[in-house]
Amino acid sequence: MIEGLIVRVIAHRAIRNVLGVPRMGAIDRIKEKALKAKSIAPNAIKALEADLDALMAEEGPLNAARVAAVGLHKEAIAGVRTEINGVKIAIDILTNGGEDPLPVSEPGSPAWLAQNKITPEEHSLAIAVGKIAESKEYYEYIEKLKAEGK
Repeated sequence: MIEGLIVRVIAHRAIRNVLGVPRMGAIDRIKEKALKAKSIAPNAIKALEADLDALMAEEGPLNAARVAAVGLHKEAIAGVRTEINGVKIAIDILTNGGEDPLPVSEPGSPAWLAQNKITPEEHSLAIAVGKIAESKEYYEYIEKLKAEGK
């Protein structure tokens, strides 16, 4: 039995020598695997870059196809854009987000007088009365009347 084992070991060594397979220990196997593993990351990076390059190469033809497709419908798209802008303006007016559709006229201007149905003379009189009402003398006169109970 031992003799058979010895014969097989010798035969195994002879075959390895004939085939040129070096004898490896555990350390040699680990070194060989480490060298194989060392190439995994660079190979993965190359493959990933190739995939990304292929995607980037599609950008030009895709953009050209988009321009061609949109070019055929430019007028229709312009009409839609005009309608959308009209809707935005209407929304701004309804929400007071846009310009005031009816600007406020300055008091005393012809538009303000017409809007309030006041003549220029009536407006001048109102200003005079307002100045009187704002004066210190008028305020003292009113306080005096209140004090007298009138």
